[in-house]
Amino acid sequence: RVALRGNVVAFVCVHGRSDGGNVARIRRSFDVGTTWGDPVELPVADTEVSGLAASPEGGVLVAGVCKEPGASCKAGATVLV
Repeated sequence: RVALRGNVVAFVCVHGRSDGGNVARIRRSFDVGTTWGDPVELPVADTEVSGLAASPEGGVLVAGVCKEPGASCKAGATVLV
């Protein structure tokens, strides 16, 4: 998934982990993709993220991720990155 708002671009990809779980890797750019910040990783209960949105101030909302890793990972409320 990709989100764009003003000069802010964000994208997320879901990757498998060695322990069998999945992690969403989120990257963000404040200059329309010329440079990218370090990735933020959040656990996911499924194989995809259900939503992604960016604000012109740089906030990124991610839906379908878990706040904490673990066997009880269940996607809850939208997380602000």
